Amino acid sequence: MKFLVAFIITVLGSFVGETYAQKKVPLGTLSGTITIKELSGNNLGGFGCSNINVHLASLIRTGPPYTWSMKAPASGDVRSGRCRYSIPNVRSGSDFTVGLTASFPRSCDLKVFKADSSFPLKLSPKRVLVYSPAVQQVTCTIVK
Repeated sequence: MKFLVAFIITVLGSFVGETYAQKKVPLGTLSGTITIKELSGNNLGGFGCSNINVHLASLIRTGPPYTWSMKAPASGDVRSGRCRYSIPNVRSGSDFTVGLTASFPRSCDLKVFKADSSFPLKLSPKRVLVYSPAVQQVTCTIVK
């Protein structure tokens, strides 16, 4: 009986140790500048860089590390045509894509947010990866 208990503790102990080691994933930072090529419309008042969110999503895998996602708002002055972002603690060694979304503070009859799509990216541990996407068009128009 003692042998069986010792055997179970040994097997489970190594499994728990492995799981703990898997959780210690190296991290990096993704940052960049978002270029806004066209701002148009008669109801963009209040729209700023902080209305643009940068989304990261891991590509689907069948085993560890499992899928993950993160998001953060951009910052800066949208009238300059450039917004900055920086997302720390991004899991490195895992393929992911970057997407941009916008929330409009005012209602719009015609709303357009046309952003570029990213290709698969991968961070190296403890590094900063610079990725600078573009937004082709931001429009918020009220039809009179």
